Amino acid sequence: MSLKRVERTWNHLGQSDPMWAVLTNKRDWDEEEFFATGAVEIDRAMARLEALGLDIDRGRALDFGSGLGRLSRALSSHFDEVVGIDIAESMVTRATELNATYPGCRFVLNRRPDLSLLDDSTFDFVYSYITLQHMPAGVAGDYMREFARVLKPGGVAMFQMPTRRREGVDEVGTARSALLRLRGALGLMVRLGRRHMEMHTMSREEVTTVMRAAGAEVVEVTLDGAGGRRWEGLVYTAVKAPAERRDALV
Repeated sequence: MSLKRVERTWNHLGQSDPMWAVLTNKRDWDEEEFFATGAVEIDRAMARLEALGLDIDRGRALDFGSGLGRLSRALSSHFDEVVGIDIAESMVTRATELNATYPGCRFVLNRRPDLSLLDDSTFDFVYSYITLQHMPAGVAGDYMREFARVLKPGGVAMFQMPTRRREGVDEVGTARSALLRLRGALGLMVRLGRRHMEMHTMSREEVTTVMRAAGAEVVEVTLDGAGGRRWEGLVYTAVKAPAERRDALV
């Protein structure tokens, strides 16, 4: 699938309701509260790296699917430079405005199915959350390979991807669940117009195989609840191997 449809959807959302598009669990976000969620999330990610004994350099971080810079801003408290990349021009424009007082952050538009605008081995950390899930598995896999390419040896990629959709899950009982689904669908239609916020999955085996072939070893996989009860999600932490060890991973 071309990324054009993804780009059109997220450009529309960036113009109409960008905070809700990023975090759909609340309808009307306060700006301060919205960005505070990013600080909590990134502090948790940094603590996880420490718990795993992954002592990475704090030079450059990449926020893939940066949206309004919710996570880029938070990453700038831990890294000297943060590059936020997004497919939607409306998101990049607004992120640049909202984070103008954070000189460590810059935002880049990327409509390509790769990260060729970034050089090899130039980032210490790559982070992506609730982004890859909106892309077909083949496209998401290509970006995962790119995460490994742009990382420095010893650098870490941490990213989330749903692994499957749970069938027959009712949130709060059959009748009320149906009503809530209808109400939610109507609200979603208002926000999306004719656009569709797609959800896709990749199995754990597929993801670990992709990363290994790209020269990065998945060192931890944890459950993630971003998709609610209907989607089983996982967060992957992968370390790029030194050059002399990469052939052994393939």
